[in-house]
Amino acid sequence: MRRFVWLMVWLTLAMVHPVLAQEGDGVASISAPTSDTPLFGLVEIRGTATHPSLFAGYELDWSNAQNPTVWIPIQTRITQQVQEGILGQWDSAGLGIPDGIYQIRLQVILTDGNVLESQVTNLRLQNTSPTPFPTIAPLVPPTLAEPAAPQAPAPEASPTSLIEQPPTATPRPAAPALAASAPPPATESGSTLFNFSAVQGAFCTGTFFSLGFFGLVVVYLLIRAQLSPYTRRVWWQLRSEIQSDGQDQ
Repeated sequence: MRRFVWLMVWLTLAMVHPVLAQEGDGVASISAPTSDTPLFGLVEIRGTATHPSLFAGYELDWSNAQNPTVWIPIQTRITQQVQEGILGQWDSAGLGIPDGIYQIRLQVILTDGNVLESQVTNLRLQNTSPTPFPTIAPLVPPTLAEPAAPQAPAPEASPTSLIEQPPTATPRPAAPALAASAPPPATESGSTLFNFSAVQGAFCTGTFFSLGFFGLVVVYLLIRAQLSPYTRRVWWQLRSEIQSDGQDQ
């Protein structure tokens, strides 16, 4: 009996030991943001949430430091493991969360019911910034302009006397005759102006005439197809009457 009891205890320890070892291999950690970090807007949460065999998912929550027991979920449960990556994003500005001190919690849920947890505290959230006051430039008193120093009058230029050159026998070159006005450039022979309006009118008239002609042909063919049986019948009656009159005579 004693041997049976020891055997049962040994089997129980052998079954529990692997479970404890597997739970010890799981990781739940937040690498960013860290404590004492000022936050604003969309906060990116990075870290690790893994387990080799019992991983069921992980959850992210936040709470106010004044009421740390009330946790509000940041997102729904994620069933994909993350190794040193983005766990989620906390939209603090979009949710209208007031400024203050907050904390974030990561929980890795295992299939056996256990939970691995990691928290980051003392996160200073500041989405509203103080309104800056306009800066007024100091008034600078205007400075009086100093009077300009009198300038010395410029010396007057002495008149120069004209020196007459003695007459020479070499005749002066005649002034070049004015160039005759160039005739207007001749236009190319046989060139005529292209009247687009006349061509367009002629094209439209021809198109309408062609459409009317084809329309008359179609109407004629339709009437002929409709009257063809009657004309054939009348023709055969007239032919039969002529043949019968010829036989009577």
